[in-house]
Amino acid sequence: MRKIAFAMTLVMVFGISVLAEAALIDRGSGLIYCDTLDITWLHNANYASKTMNWVDAKSWIDAFTYDDSVRDVTWDDWRLPTALDENGLPPTTREARGSEMGHLFYEELGGVLWSSILSSSDPDLDLFENIQESAYWTSTFFGNYGLDYAWVTYFSSGWTKEYNENAPFYAWAVRDGDVGAAPVPVPGTILFLVSGLLGVMGVNRFGRRHG
Repeated sequence: MRKIAFAMTLVMVFGISVLAEAALIDRGSGLIYCDTLDITWLHNANYASKTMNWVDAKSWIDAFTYDDSVRDVTWDDWRLPTALDENGLPPTTREARGSEMGHLFYEELGGVLWSSILSSSDPDLDLFENIQESAYWTSTFFGNYGLDYAWVTYFSSGWTKEYNENAPFYAWAVRDGDVGAAPVPVPGTILFLVSGLLGVMGVNRFGRRHG
């Protein structure tokens, strides 16, 4: 029983570490998975190679497809990042860490307010290319000024704010979920480890009885 309890303790510690660890994961083919928000970023932060107003940015992302050579899949479900937090609420501070781009800027890439993300020393910055020291459109409309404002995030400063829809800013493609091979769910992984550990202990016990 002590061995079983010890094995279960190891598995619980392992399971907790799996749940607690968050990271950007390179899935290959220019696709970067954020396991905290369960979204996949395109590693090229200026794939369109141009600025666009908000309407054009939304039209571009709606028509955008990307060939994934690693998995031989063409992904066509891209969108602009949302400025809303996990509770569906708009930004209340200029850092907007609860938004997708705010989370990327501060939590994943080590950005600092009023500093360009390109000045960050975080190694995860190397996962991306063509990050522009300017603003990126979100998909989120800003309603207080009428029909011509939307939220943007500046990667030159970490500032999230409302801006006129006609401004020439950049579009960064993101999609929901993980493009990688579906991982074994944590509960299943733990069950597998428990079964393996118990199996090894059973073999050892059998060997002692019949040795």
